[in-house]
Amino acid sequence: MINHQTYIYPTDTVWGIGGSIYSEISYKEIARIKNTTEDKPLSILFSTQEELFTYFKFPNSISSSWLKDFFSFESSLLLPLQFQKKEIPSWIFQGSSFVSVRCLDFPIIHDLVKALNSPITTTSLNKTGFSPIASFEEAKLFYEQNCPQVNFVMGKEMSLSGNSSTMISLDDSGQFKMIRNGLYARELSKLCGLSST
Repeated sequence: MINHQTYIYPTDTVWGIGGSIYSEISYKEIARIKNTTEDKPLSILFSTQEELFTYFKFPNSISSSWLKDFFSFESSLLLPLQFQKKEIPSWIFQGSSFVSVRCLDFPIIHDLVKALNSPITTTSLNKTGFSPIASFEEAKLFYEQNCPQVNFVMGKEMSLSGNSSTMISLDDSGQFKMIRNGLYARELSKLCGLSST
């Protein structure tokens, strides 16, 4: 049975909003809350590398320990859809041939994945056109003013960087490409064998 609840939660970078990847109801609610159209791709947030491996196949060069290192640097990985082992609902990627994934080994994210019984669709908590929210106080105010019907996961003790994640794509031939620079773009370039940014 699909859990259609939507959650607000802290990540390593900014506050996020998401729900089960299998809930189109939650996907549409997120679009309404963010005041955007229902055709925006979302990322998928996993709580462990093992969970990620159950949904996607990777080239032999990509190990669980490599992924742990990669995701420790506030990063997102764009994967070709042909890497999927379990079908990803089409509203997640909205016609793209790639899907963005993140993996945060945090107790809060573990608890959310368990509550939803699935990975989480994830995007920044903000109205479209405004900066993503990085502070607990702003996140709480956004929740109270815009979406008191959703679930707010406290996470007050967490320290968020306030930066967008570095985004790197991995193509079907195993080649990496920098898509968006973030705080740890240099470290991720080295990890992926890219020329320094």
